[in-house]
Amino acid sequence: MKIEEVVDSKVWENFLKNSPNRYFLQTWQWGEFENKGLKKKIWRLGFRKNGKLKAICLATEEVGRFGKFIYCPRGPILNWGSEGEREEVLEKLTDFFKNKNYIFLRIDPAIKKENAFEMKGFKNAVNFVQVQRAWMLDIQDKTEDELMLGMRKNARYSLRKAMKSGVEVKISKNMEDFEKFLDMLEVLSKEKGFASVSRKYLKTQFEMMGDIMKFFCAKKDKKVIAGGWFAFYGDESSYLHGASSKEVGDTQAPYLIQWKAIMHAKELGMKRHNFWGVVEDKNYHPKYPGFGYSNFKKGFGGYLEEYIRTKDFPYNMVKYQLIRLNDWYRKVRYKGN
Repeated sequence: MKIEEVVDSKVWENFLKNSPNRYFLQTWQWGEFENKGLKKKIWRLGFRKNGKLKAICLATEEVGRFGKFIYCPRGPILNWGSEGEREEVLEKLTDFFKNKNYIFLRIDPAIKKENAFEMKGFKNAVNFVQVQRAWMLDIQDKTEDELMLGMRKNARYSLRKAMKSGVEVKISKNMEDFEKFLDMLEVLSKEKGFASVSRKYLKTQFEMMGDIMKFFCAKKDKKVIAGGWFAFYGDESSYLHGASSKEVGDTQAPYLIQWKAIMHAKELGMKRHNFWGVVEDKNYHPKYPGFGYSNFKKGFGGYLEEYIRTKDFPYNMVKYQLIRLNDWYRKVRYKGN
């Protein structure tokens, strides 16, 4: 197997779109966002065997507290069910970044927990980067009525109330609307004590990822009262961020935002809606910080999908151990899983 840099976007996207584990974080466009938007060094790596492309991996250079490392968000993309193939790809990938002064290589494939297997030389990261416990809803071949009947009674009531509240939810490409949404996210982060994503990061996404990411904006009396940030790619729509202002009152606008996004995903022919993270069952109680958003997501019906933990391949063990200590602190600070 040979490793090479892929320079043709069509070659990249054709492979990705025909892969069962395709994900928006491995798209060509996400690479543009990372490179041109965030000014990061990136690699688009292809793995060929007998002239045929067998795997791809978008990798980014990240700068941490103790030095630089490589991260492959939801990658690499390959046939994980083939032991021989995955071993060849991982060997080529780890060798590629060896002797380049990186502390470690981090991969984060969306492999279900029940399908876990050993990866030679890799260690479980202390914290996950992408969501580890996702709440999923199958939407393909289901009518609106069927989806609504699958909701919990109180959630269905809230959705119907939102539909009658005079709230208007539309996809907005207006930066002013999005800025107001970012204000809400910042307030939410401070009130709930959640780790926040930088404003610049999300604004750059809004400017560059319009083909994949969409902002669902809720307005009442022409005022932005709530919003949701979603990704639509492959078979799946993903709920990334949501927030509302005090002006949302009792309109239940967040339910209508979520519903509109699900209906949009159906229009695009997608198979399921990914609500992203929910807390562990042991923490699913009103006193736990993440109960509110978990309860909201579960109200739409669906099921839990768990993934293997983020994997690290260390190159510099001394610095890597320092990073692990720092990650343990973050795990306790933000009550990670």
